[in-house]
Amino acid sequence: MVTFRERLQKVSGVKHATFSNTGTTSSNTWGGMAKGRLNGELIEQYVQVKLIDPDYFRTYDVKLVAGRSLVDSDTVKRFLLNEEAVRQMGYLSPEDAIGIQINIWDDQKGEVVGVVKDFYTMSLHHSIQPVAFFKGPEMSYRGAVKLEGNDLDQTIKEIEDVWKSYFTEHIFSYNYLDESIVRFYTEEKRLANTFGVFSLIAILIGSIGLLGLISYMVNVKMKEIGIRKDLGASIYLILKVISSDFVILTFLSFLFALPVTWYLVNSWLQNFESRIELNPWIFIAALGVSLVVTVLTVSFQSVKAAMVNPVNTLKDD
Repeated sequence: MVTFRERLQKVSGVKHATFSNTGTTSSNTWGGMAKGRLNGELIEQYVQVKLIDPDYFRTYDVKLVAGRSLVDSDTVKRFLLNEEAVRQMGYLSPEDAIGIQINIWDDQKGEVVGVVKDFYTMSLHHSIQPVAFFKGPEMSYRGAVKLEGNDLDQTIKEIEDVWKSYFTEHIFSYNYLDESIVRFYTEEKRLANTFGVFSLIAILIGSIGLLGLISYMVNVKMKEIGIRKDLGASIYLILKVISSDFVILTFLSFLFALPVTWYLVNSWLQNFESRIELNPWIFIAALGVSLVVTVLTVSFQSVKAAMVNPVNTLKDD
């Protein structure tokens, strides 16, 4: 597999190449108990296990925070941990974990030589997991290459040629890492699209209903508008008189909808271990949009009514 990796790295446009059991972010996870000692006491901590090669961290751009990475010249078992594994095992800092002896799967024993920065190994439905890394070339089930340059199609074609020269009986297939991550949230995307469509329909129906109600009220108040205008009221004042009731109703409806909306959105966010906190500005912005839609709809009819000559509205009286 090292030879195959070296061939890949010679392809124009390939910056790094690596092979591992599950990549970085995947729904396929391996795990086991990591056993070590802290102040003479036995520590047992469940960790995700990633079997990697020395180019793994360079390819996926995972940062080293303490110690060193793996190298091809390592002849004995060496481990790296992520920051979460260090915390879960009780060590105060990444530096404290360097040099400890750990045992995974009972037959994998060795020294911790480095600690890497935390990253998400699964979707945001899950929290950051403790992870242990060590070399496992015999279980390299997933390959990854980091590309550079502009002609990606040509680079992928050359990668396919290298693949076929080694694995003639296996089909070459690939996907981009960001596409794999997006697939974690297919349900959320479908839900967002559904809510988006129904929200748009609700806004359109509400605007049409509001327009009809305003048209009726303006028609009823045409004589009042004519009198106000005849007495010197400006278009702005007439607009303010007509729209004030609707603005108040919009604000009251927002107050009624706010608790239900907050509860539903907050309940949905509980499905994610890593999530944002509900910011009041989100709801204030929603209120602002509602008020703008209301005022624009009211203004459309009110300005038309205010522009009518008072003589035409009062001539029957």
